[in-house]
Amino acid sequence: QYFGYLILLLGLLAYVFYSLKTSKKIFFAIGFFSVTVFLVLQLLPVGGAIMADRYSYIPSIGIFYLAGEGFYWLWNKKNLRTFAFILLGTMVIFYSVKTNARCGIWKNGMILWTDVIDQYQTIPQAYINRGIIFASEKKYDESLNDYNKAIQLEPNFSKAYNNRGGLMRTLKKYNEAIADFNKAIELQPNYTIAFNNRGLLMNITKQYEQAVKDYSKAIELKPNYYEAFNNRGVANRNLNRYNESLNDFNKALELQPGYSKAYNERGILMANQNRIDEALNDYNKAIQLQPDYASAYFNKGNLFMNQKKYSEAINEFTKAIKVQPNLAEAYFNRGLSEINSGKKENACSDFKEASKYGLQYATDEFNKYCK
Repeated sequence: QYFGYLILLLGLLAYVFYSLKTSKKIFFAIGFFSVTVFLVLQLLPVGGAIMADRYSYIPSIGIFYLAGEGFYWLWNKKNLRTFAFILLGTMVIFYSVKTNARCGIWKNGMILWTDVIDQYQTIPQAYINRGIIFASEKKYDESLNDYNKAIQLEPNFSKAYNNRGGLMRTLKKYNEAIADFNKAIELQPNYTIAFNNRGLLMNITKQYEQAVKDYSKAIELKPNYYEAFNNRGVANRNLNRYNESLNDFNKALELQPGYSKAYNERGILMANQNRIDEALNDYNKAIQLQPDYASAYFNKGNLFMNQKKYSEAINEFTKAIKVQPNLAEAYFNRGLSEINSGKKENACSDFKEASKYGLQYATDEFNKYCK
């Protein structure tokens, strides 16, 4: 088929130059297409998309200009006006139907990437993209299948290992996760996201020194990586290195002033040092930036509870639960605040709810106060 297109191309070029004898319109239309499409031919490839629908949008102006000239030519032939209308109507209907069908494929990422995979089963990136969507929908088996397929198609695809490592971390399969992150970094030694993700895993498994090393490497590779500064701040806080932790949170906010997560994490640091007003200001700022931030409401509730301001604490825990109904710790802590406020019935209800999520100490409190 490629040789066939070469023959068609040579034939088209011959016709275009021949047409100059009678008109410059065909030469202009094809020339417009050729010059504008040349800019996106990627003879020196940039990025992963060698071809894309969008590359043809501007060049197509030349083709549709030619179509308009053709319609105008037919219109000036009185005996062909009916044919011109039929041809124009047919084209409008055809392209409208095709456009509508194409828009359906772009309804969401799942439909789009499934359509790509249905047509081309050998594109690793398509499986990666669909795997990310499956993971976001908590369809972990389907996500794992897609990541595995991407690796099967391209065994040296570092992004596939990184993403699968993230999935394994979510599933608490930490040995598999570390193996995948290590492989991703082995294949791509300057893979900043993989270093950051491995650092997150190290933090979860309480290997804080290693976490700091991974975050530091990510920052070395990408000095404006504000998420890595924030994450290193958390690891340093866990190591009781409060000055280093504060510097990291401040740097994250310097790089990204609207980063609500850094305000929330810095608030925890302030609370750990009994700097109550500063902690409260940080939690409030996090909530101002992200009104549905359950963790910030929860931490603010803890701050009030530790000050024995139980009414305010109950209010904050309630907001956290409204945003994240499965936040077991919020039910438990609200229950503790209610016990201290003399609201035993409400507390028993919260301890019972927290117990459903596997909190043994919530069960213990329920047995202590409610039986």
